[in-house]
Amino acid sequence: MKVAVTGGTGFVGSHVVSALLEQGYQVRLLARKPQSLRPGMESVLGSMEKYDSLLELVEGCDAVVHLVGIIREFPPAITYEALHTQATLSMLKAAREKGVNRFIHMSALGSAPDSRSAYHRTKFVAEKAVQESGLDYTIFKPSVIFGPRDEFINLLLSFLKLPAIPVIGDGKYQLQPVAVDNIAQAFARCIESPAARGRTYEVGGPRRYTYDELLDALAALRGKGKPLKVHQPVSLVDFSARLFGRFPFFPISSDQLHMLLKGSTTSETAVFDDLNITPCSLEEKFALYYGQ
Repeated sequence: MKVAVTGGTGFVGSHVVSALLEQGYQVRLLARKPQSLRPGMESVLGSMEKYDSLLELVEGCDAVVHLVGIIREFPPAITYEALHTQATLSMLKAAREKGVNRFIHMSALGSAPDSRSAYHRTKFVAEKAVQESGLDYTIFKPSVIFGPRDEFINLLLSFLKLPAIPVIGDGKYQLQPVAVDNIAQAFARCIESPAARGRTYEVGGPRRYTYDELLDALAALRGKGKPLKVHQPVSLVDFSARLFGRFPFFPISSDQLHMLLKGSTTSETAVFDDLNITPCSLEEKFALYYGQ
């Protein structure tokens, strides 16, 4: 079987591509520039904005894995609306036009039509479009994904070098980090799984942490004591994020702030049961992913 993949050159996508190849699939990758290709891979030069390249990408494929997304927008060039909603609609149209019926989609835990976060609102619109497309779909909605080259855990690890770590609010908002290897396994194993057809899976790791607990856990894994934390008023951080969040130098946007404070957890475990996946904890994978 041949699988068309968007977003396959990014952090999560590179792991998904590896898992697909290990499962014996051929992979056709959408890429903006030439890539180093492993056996079983081919690429199509293009982008989500170039519909002809999407048609070329899916031509003759048996399934689509759609991973394109951003965690932070920088308008007007890079927006959630363009890369979540419009990109998904374009991929669905291309898949239908070329007769590719199997569609595997990356959404996000917390997606909702009334979310304060534009990230979650646009993820919800894209998710609904997939569910109503008439295609044979599976959707994954993960919590924070951790692994080599991730942004979030690596950012927290960099904070451990500071004499004191700024924490937004009370630090009690919860996260449920899920290993990138588990996400990659889910995408690769679901393609031909009868149990996964027509399913929307929430995906979290085996342990929930408050933000404060996560910082403590990372410090312990680095062989350090509990870090000194300085709690910042939410109103102050939100004001600063509204002023400076559009600039890359500022560590968080207002949208990301709302996502963080909302938390990201789930009690669902069906994805692990249906696809025979053993969930990996942050503690298990830490040395492999981040070194000692």
